[in-house]
Amino acid sequence: MNSCVTTARLLTIALLATCAIVPPVRAQIVGGRIGDSPAAATKPLPNDSAAQDLVEFLRKRDSLKPDDLPGRLALAQWAFSRQMYTQAAASAREVLDGDADNRAAYTLLRQVDDAVQLPLEPTTEAALKSEFKHRFNRNFSTRNSRHFVLCYDTSDSFAAQRGAALEKSYDAFMAYFTMNKLRPNFLEHRLVVILFQNRADYLTYARDTEGADLQWAAGFYSQRSNRSAFYDDSTGPEAQDAAKSLAKYRTRLQQLNTQIDAANAHGNHAQANQLAAERNYLADALGKVDNQNGNTLSQMNASKTAHEAAHQLAFNTGIQKRLVDYPLWFSEGLACSFEFEDRMNRRGPALINPGRSELVHELMAADKLMPLDKFIINPRPAEMNEDTLTIVYAEGWALFHFLYRTNRVGMEKYLAAYNAEKPLTALPLTEQHKLFTDAFGNDLQTLDSQFKAYLKTLPAKPAP
Repeated sequence: MNSCVTTARLLTIALLATCAIVPPVRAQIVGGRIGDSPAAATKPLPNDSAAQDLVEFLRKRDSLKPDDLPGRLALAQWAFSRQMYTQAAASAREVLDGDADNRAAYTLLRQVDDAVQLPLEPTTEAALKSEFKHRFNRNFSTRNSRHFVLCYDTSDSFAAQRGAALEKSYDAFMAYFTMNKLRPNFLEHRLVVILFQNRADYLTYARDTEGADLQWAAGFYSQRSNRSAFYDDSTGPEAQDAAKSLAKYRTRLQQLNTQIDAANAHGNHAQANQLAAERNYLADALGKVDNQNGNTLSQMNASKTAHEAAHQLAFNTGIQKRLVDYPLWFSEGLACSFEFEDRMNRRGPALINPGRSELVHELMAADKLMPLDKFIINPRPAEMNEDTLTIVYAEGWALFHFLYRTNRVGMEKYLAAYNAEKPLTALPLTEQHKLFTDAFGNDLQTLDSQFKAYLKTLPAKPAP
């Protein structure tokens, strides 16, 4: 499973899933003004513009020669302009079948994806409600975003926020992984996300479904079930620790109010004023800390949502292939690349992740970064724990970010090579090493020097 580690310094971390199914390729986009059966349209009725457009589409398509790709692209664009989304997508895919590098055809498919709603799946929603009613003996709700169905026992507002965050991650993912030839497939069905209000229920669900104790993890994506699951961080250990720390100050605030009332009752106004000054200072400090804690929890929830969405999208759009033996650094480096959102609401592998960058500088200062030739074949830790994974994920993010920024062609070649591997087959370390050097070059010593030099240019502290 892919999981998010909860830590006071970093927001999320994840583990690679172990079981799942090969992702579907979107063969056809449904929806739009015209149905899926062009043959059903014969002679248009008077003033039936939709039927007239369909007849015109068929006429244009039949006049094209098999190898006329510009003509098919123009036909796809014409169909899209008339909201004939099924026909537009089919024509654009015919262009890509003949010219895999045709960016205009793929862009048109992106436009169709934006324009067409995935079909609702009431049977899936009913099954989710029934499953979680049975598991926890209480009602869960469901709601749909454009590309996800959420099953939750949180507040509606929390679920709506998570849905919006998932969709922002979807947009960023599709943009950043649209490469020269390797491009994300579009979803045929909404992806399932489980939201828990309480951390204890989340841990129970993880034990029951994944056989794993995820005390250290704030969320996970399971290749076996193809679901993401996480909880509201307001019920997590960080929030509980903060609440305990603040409890004694709240108690002191109550004591001060009592003492102020007593001093005033006895006419000791000077003492009352002195106590009131202390009370006001403490109340102001508590308000600021509460606000900071709220912002931190919001960031933690947003970060792990984006992290798990990146895993889920990678394995459902063909960027990664389920059950293939990817190195841990690569899968987690990819997901960590989507955790941070900058002030322009951007996120993705081209951006610097401040939390990961800060830790990378600490690792460099302590000489704890692993040499590149060893790191790229570093096996999964025998014991999954926060301390070990925090280091692996920080260096994994840094290497993924570096390679994406400096060698996009190699990144695409590396992804394509792993997509050609057989599922459920353990790759020898020698083969993992070869896949890396085939994509990024044999001179790992020079690449390692370039990597370390690049890391020194990253900010050591998050911007205020």
